[in-house]
Amino acid sequence: MKNLFDLWEEIFTRGWRPWLVLFLLGCLFYLPGITRLPPTDRDEARFAQASRQMLESGNFVDIRFQNRPRYKKPIGIYWLQAASVKVFGDPEDPKIWPYRIPSFLGALLSVLITFYLGRRFFGPRAGFLSALLLGSSVLLHVEATLATTDGFLLLTITAMMTMLGIIYVEGRSLNAASWGFWLFCGMGVLLKGPVPLLVAFLTVAVLCLSDRSLNLVRRLHPLRGVILFFIVVFPWFWAIHKTTGGMFIRKAITGDLLPKLLGGHESHGAPPGLYLALISVLFWPGILILIGALKKGWRSKGNRAVRFLLAWAIPTWLAFELIPTKLPHYILPVFPAISILAGFYLEGMTPAHGEKTGFISTLSRWIFIAVTAGICLGGLTLGVYFNHRPSIAAVVMLIAGGGLVWLVISSRKRSWSHTVIAICLISGSLIVMPVFTFVLPSVKGIWLSREVFKTLESSAGDSRPILASVGYHEPSLVFLLGTQTRIDSLGEAIKDMEGRKITHVLVSEDEREILTREAEKRGIKLRFIKRIRGFNYSKGRWMNLSLYWIRG
Repeated sequence: MKNLFDLWEEIFTRGWRPWLVLFLLGCLFYLPGITRLPPTDRDEARFAQASRQMLESGNFVDIRFQNRPRYKKPIGIYWLQAASVKVFGDPEDPKIWPYRIPSFLGALLSVLITFYLGRRFFGPRAGFLSALLLGSSVLLHVEATLATTDGFLLLTITAMMTMLGIIYVEGRSLNAASWGFWLFCGMGVLLKGPVPLLVAFLTVAVLCLSDRSLNLVRRLHPLRGVILFFIVVFPWFWAIHKTTGGMFIRKAITGDLLPKLLGGHESHGAPPGLYLALISVLFWPGILILIGALKKGWRSKGNRAVRFLLAWAIPTWLAFELIPTKLPHYILPVFPAISILAGFYLEGMTPAHGEKTGFISTLSRWIFIAVTAGICLGGLTLGVYFNHRPSIAAVVMLIAGGGLVWLVISSRKRSWSHTVIAICLISGSLIVMPVFTFVLPSVKGIWLSREVFKTLESSAGDSRPILASVGYHEPSLVFLLGTQTRIDSLGEAIKDMEGRKITHVLVSEDEREILTREAEKRGIKLRFIKRIRGFNYSKGRWMNLSLYWIRG
């Protein structure tokens, strides 16, 4: 009689079934969150609003948030989001989920490509475990859910590095792989500028140095490759250069890239070592085996596939540690490499092999248990703090977390690889997914823009309100209420009221008294609708907002 894990062995080692299982798991992990989570501040709402304005204006070259240029990232993600909305939605609709489809697809396809590369390097069992570890990781859940660049960027980098890895490990020229390397590199640059170039350059440089040979460079056919690369990236860069008189490139370099390289840009500075401290959360639940996987990988660096993965992961990781500006998602491009190393680590264990005892395994267990407790208790605390009661989903998370702790503590009695499969399935479906699907959307106090939108929707009826917001400047408000929404100073709002350019005004408590007094002086009649209180997580403070209707 076959047990459950024997059936799993058959599923993830034969034919088309592992592809289907990974596809369905990706849909289970990511899709519920993209439909339930409200628009988030600030990057997601800015990306989505700029994409919407491309559809509204018909200008698919210039990038704008309302009437202001947005010259930080290239055009790729805006084109993808605009295409997604064209297929699945309507630019006048305030629903955010069509803008998130590219991130979902990028994450899902990255998981499938990781399975392909892990299987090609170390066999189908290792490939499946690698893909499962990547797909269930906390950071990929986040990037698959939000309408930002990094979910789809991971797809282009994973595909690019897969082409490079095949060429390096097989040690011969492969035309399709070399063409693919340069194609995906160019696509990545259209998404996030030099990041794919950095990953590729560091990996190639380290491999050439370790092998004391330039054969890898020759096998990439750099002359024709660079031509293909420029065919991909040059048309839009030339078009935006002509449209903005060179302003885009100057702003992107001097206003975004250089400040990140020279200091902590936009208050996101941190010393080296931050990612080492965060990896236990970002790569959870895979942190349970990551330390052992890296140790085994380093000892096995004579294996060309392992050497390639180390050359991919370590230099890129160190580069991001050294760059002063740090955000958690910057480290995502190394996740496929460390996931495949983890799959290689587990592949070396026989089905009856439990995890060895020792300092590294004990440390990994305690880190895993601590992070599990933190995530589950954090979900419980959010509901208690903001809603004065825990959500049912948070209670389910806590029970699932207890199950994970039990699996880890008792893991020496069963196959370690089977334990990891169970942990990934439980963590992805019963812990991380519910955070984005149920726990966060149900926290009323942190979605100020959603509350303003709902209040206006119920009070304005069929008419379309035009709002000016004073003291609350989050881009999610613009996305939900439309491009015509005004983010005003106090003086601008008073002028807009006098000129009857708006129908409603939203004002923070700090400026409410001045606004109402000035309105009374000018004979502007305001009718109070509602006071909305909530926590502005972008600024880290509570706010009281008052909404008024301007009577004609």
